[in-house]
Amino acid sequence: MRLASVFDVLGTHVNAPKAWDREVVVNWTVTDTREQIAVTLRHGALTHVAGKPAANAAATVSLTRAAFNELALG
Repeated sequence: MRLASVFDVLGTHVNAPKAWDREVVVNWTVTDTREQIAVTLRHGALTHVAGKPAANAAATVSLTRAAFNELALG
């Protein structure tokens, strides 16, 4: 599954009313596949832009795809 598709699925699990006042931008880099995605949580919605890091990111997470899969799957 593509990284963007994983964040599409994760976005369906956001509790929008509880997350409404939260705002965060995180850049994700998968080191072995060279995928990059900027993920934004704003107004209760999780959105992403693939292939380009966000300049205003609060953090950057770099990890292998195997490590990302373990993190995403719990």
